[in-house]
Amino acid sequence: MWKYVSPVINLGGDINLMLPNRAGAVGVVFDAIGVQLRGGLLADFRHLESRVPLLGRVNLSYLFDHTDMLVEETEKERFGNLTDVPEEEEREMRHLVSRVERFGQGVNRVDQFGIGLGLEVPIALADEFSLQPLLEWQWGLPINRRDFLCPSPRPTDSGDDAATDAPQYEDDSCLKKEGASAFPMTLDIGMRVVTPVRGLSALLGASIGLTGASSFVRELAPTAPYRLYLAVGYDYDARPPEPVVVEKPVEVAEKAPPTGRVAGTVMIQGSEDPVAGAAVTFTGHEALSPLQSGEDGRFYSYPFQVGSSQHAFQVKLEANHGWVQVDGVFTIT
Repeated sequence: MWKYVSPVINLGGDINLMLPNRAGAVGVVFDAIGVQLRGGLLADFRHLESRVPLLGRVNLSYLFDHTDMLVEETEKERFGNLTDVPEEEEREMRHLVSRVERFGQGVNRVDQFGIGLGLEVPIALADEFSLQPLLEWQWGLPINRRDFLCPSPRPTDSGDDAATDAPQYEDDSCLKKEGASAFPMTLDIGMRVVTPVRGLSALLGASIGLTGASSFVRELAPTAPYRLYLAVGYDYDARPPEPVVVEKPVEVAEKAPPTGRVAGTVMIQGSEDPVAGAAVTFTGHEALSPLQSGEDGRFYSYPFQVGSSQHAFQVKLEANHGWVQVDGVFTIT
């Protein structure tokens, strides 16, 4: 979820739920469920007036990690099978899972505060087609929230060659001994390809382990020396694309002058009897067909322009098998 702050700056955050399971098992180990809280800042410099093709990201996160619960039963069983347990049990380490097992199951005995920095350079090659080189740096800072007590350092450091007879554990140490060299730090490089197909993109990248890949501690899963990534994504959006508004000059036609009509009734003089079928013509408008009065003697003229000019009209009607012509003048106001 992102929050708009300015044309350049956006703030966001999310919550991730980790649902791990044991190797070869089906179903979630509920005691090992973890939660990651993450907040981020995105700076999109393409919205500046100079339109710099650059995106910058900063992420901060905290991971409540409980993946050590995946191996708790295994380690208890191994400890019970030991015959020469030292008087100080906290110095025993032979029953603990090896770094290979920690790496395979992603087991950490401490939480992590994560810091991430990233850059992205969108390069438009054509309409709706671009290449976007990526560069990201991530660092995890271990936090011993559950007070895990790491066994004594490896025998070669303490000088006690008889402390263990399992060579696979000799290179495992503790955070207190190794320090920041065991913190998980990676550098990610890649290329994102945005295709002309709406929502379709591809990613090719590599993650290089900077620290934590050669110094192994019992609190953390080892960092992989390198990882290669190839991904294809399709961002489906049911919403239609926003319409493209094209501005065009519109010629406004001159407003037509107002017009009016004449309503009249043809009646026999001296009475209120209507005359039906009387022909009404308008002098000077020969192109207009004559009108006829209706059964009630009424007629409506053609529309004429409003003004002070006068329009002459003639009413012809049949009377006693002859025609009688009546002339008149009217003005549309």
